[in-house]
Amino acid sequence: MTTITSTGIQFSDGTTQTTSNDNVLGYNQVWTNVKASRAANVTYTNNSTRPIMVAITAAGSDIMSLLVNVGGGNLIAHQLGTNPDSSALVQTIIGIVPPGATYYFERPPTGYTLEEWHELI
Repeated sequence: MTTITSTGIQFSDGTTQTTSNDNVLGYNQVWTNVKASRAANVTYTNNSTRPIMVAITAAGSDIMSLLVNVGGGNLIAHQLGTNPDSSALVQTIIGIVPPGATYYFERPPTGYTLEEWHELI
């Protein structure tokens, strides 16, 4: 039987794969509202030794695409269509940023409001 322990994984053949909680995403990290210190089209760097998670929410009244670039790779979230009652459409995009990687939120070309920007740090 394979067992997960506080120091790693013990396999049924007796071998063990050790882990360090210091590098596990979410361990001793908290969701933090960083909206006040973030802006679209500005590049940020994960200067920590651990991965972080970024969650950005925007709202708009028309078709909107959200794009977050992490270390040169794009994460894209599309809003398909418009809202018939003209209230805001809300879209959230989430990505993991490795240690040392850069990331930014690319402002959609159409009107939008940046609603939330949280980071698991």
